Amino acid sequence: MFGRRPESSIDRESPRRDWRSPRLWANFSLRGKIVVPFLALTVLTALVGTFIVTRLTAGSARERFTNQLYESSRLAAAAVVDQESRHLSVLRLMVFTEGLPAALLSGDIARMDSLLRPLAGNAGVEVWAVLDDQGRAWLTNVAPVGEATGAHDVVVAEWRGEPAVLAVLSGARDIAGDKMIGIKTVAGEPFFYTVAPIANEDGRVMGAVVVGTRLTTLLDLLRERSSAQQVLLTRSGAFQVGTLVVDAQMLALTPEQAAAVDQSPSRPVEIAGVSYEALYTPLLIRQQPLGVLVTLLPTEFVISTEATSRNAVAAIFLGLVAATTALGFGLAHAISAPLWRLRDVTQQVAAGDLHQATGISSGDEIGGLASDFDQMTGRLRHRTAQSEALQIATRELYEQALQRGEQLAAANQQLAAAQAHMIQREKIALMGQVASHIAQDVRAPLTAALTLLDLIEIEQELEPGVRDHLVQIRAHTERAGRLLGDIDRFAHPAQVDHMLIDLRLTLRAVLEGQATALQAAAVTGELDLPAAPVYVTIDPGQIQQALGALVANRLRQMQPAGVLTLRLAAASDAASAAVTIADTGPTIAPELAHCLFDPVFDVNSDALSRHLELAVSYGLIAEHGGRIDVHSDPALLDRFTVYLPLGDGQADVSDSIMEIEVVKPQPDPERPMK
Repeated sequence: MFGRRPESSIDRESPRRDWRSPRLWANFSLRGKIVVPFLALTVLTALVGTFIVTRLTAGSARERFTNQLYESSRLAAAAVVDQESRHLSVLRLMVFTEGLPAALLSGDIARMDSLLRPLAGNAGVEVWAVLDDQGRAWLTNVAPVGEATGAHDVVVAEWRGEPAVLAVLSGARDIAGDKMIGIKTVAGEPFFYTVAPIANEDGRVMGAVVVGTRLTTLLDLLRERSSAQQVLLTRSGAFQVGTLVVDAQMLALTPEQAAAVDQSPSRPVEIAGVSYEALYTPLLIRQQPLGVLVTLLPTEFVISTEATSRNAVAAIFLGLVAATTALGFGLAHAISAPLWRLRDVTQQVAAGDLHQATGISSGDEIGGLASDFDQMTGRLRHRTAQSEALQIATRELYEQALQRGEQLAAANQQLAAAQAHMIQREKIALMGQVASHIAQDVRAPLTAALTLLDLIEIEQELEPGVRDHLVQIRAHTERAGRLLGDIDRFAHPAQVDHMLIDLRLTLRAVLEGQATALQAAAVTGELDLPAAPVYVTIDPGQIQQALGALVANRLRQMQPAGVLTLRLAAASDAASAAVTIADTGPTIAPELAHCLFDPVFDVNSDALSRHLELAVSYGLIAEHGGRIDVHSDPALLDRFTVYLPLGDGQADVSDSIMEIEVVKPQPDPERPMK
């Protein structure tokens, strides 16, 4: 499925596992091992992300819908209150109209009509009536539906049985005043009305004025204000009127339900094939219950929002999965293709063809491995050619010597003996050269052995015992390489090249050279340098090497999140510069301080390297006329202080001499890879 490579002749000769083996994963190609987990994790993330985002979006839409439903109900209730306020405004004008009490007392209906009809017409009142102190209607006017303002018809209506009218005529008052409200059917239509008393000069109630609005007009106003359909139920829960055609029993409530409607949640209903969410709220005006108001909002946009969000999120995640999968295949190919090439070349080199080259020129780790492998192959080819040429030269010299000895044997036996001795010495010299070349070539076979071990461990299915032997071979080979390199560097120190330089620049170079080690140890490196230059006559590379070894020694002792400081100051004798290495790591024990710089040849290669580094550091500082002090005081953060003599003419040296190149350690091409 992920493109296994065709087997070469060497592949067919190698033991391979059956694909029917339970350890199917072990038989996957490198590309499959990269892409399969990558793809599985991406698909799982996409599924989980789609589910979570869709749920969050749907929940948010549902919450917005619920908030809108409650807001529509609140706006509808507020619109009813506003309409009642308009009733009160008209009533104030009517009951305080001059001449109305006299007309009411005398029963002058024409006078009452002429006084109140203009007020009702200007206010757009749909029903108004004038009542005496017994609740009998002297005059009841109803505006026809759709007629112009002020066009009212006189109708017959009985108001004496209305609770609101009786309460006003009896002089009753509530917390809002002496006006009352109610709902009454007039001329076959239900009206929402407000009634106010007419009082004479001594304050006695002598009648009342009624002002009302059709319930259909009121509900249309509520629908316009709330952007929702409205249905009004009676106080007992029966259907009364609504802004949409609905079955009278569909939204009706029982009297018990109507009494507890303020505690009821919304519920879904379906009207004419459209799904609605219905919210029941009590309709209270002037703290008086008039009925139950039902606010209905269609739920289509919630469902469409959920579907749209789900589809959009699914499309986004599907695109991400496709892009991530393509990226995974690209990465897998970019990683596995160079490894396959390197494996093929390794097999051909192992078969004896030293003229092969990987041809990989990338700058990553695989490119570095391929470059090292090509260099190793080139060296093997070069050494093999040298060995063959040396054998030929040796054979030719030997034959020439024998021929010359035979020619001289007849002339002089002593000369023949001397000639034979000369040939023998020449042979010994040649063998010495061969031995020297072999000694110089020890590192190259070590490097080749380690590289082949890496390739064998990666590409071959090995038995546990064989793998253990390979691990032991690797450990001994690496240890031999480290010992050879460390002893060679210790035995052949570099030539000292003194120059006058600003010591501050060398300390900056030391900290920059240890940047990688500081980051690996999670330690913060700091510099505490004087403002003025401090000139010393040193070899900057060797001093950087010596100080870097001391810093590396302390980094191995420190815990993460520590701080290591390089501080430069004048020594107490004023003739030397003091470089102090201070850190938050453990204090150096007094029993270790006196032997810290001894070149102990430990059998452990890592310990040998550390001992040799410190011993070389001590020798380099001593060659520059300085010394190293070790601090064991647990109350101080100082660990080492390096004293270096100041340069001549300290105050007269130009700042142009402060240029320095950071000396960074270079890999030893002859040192075996770890």
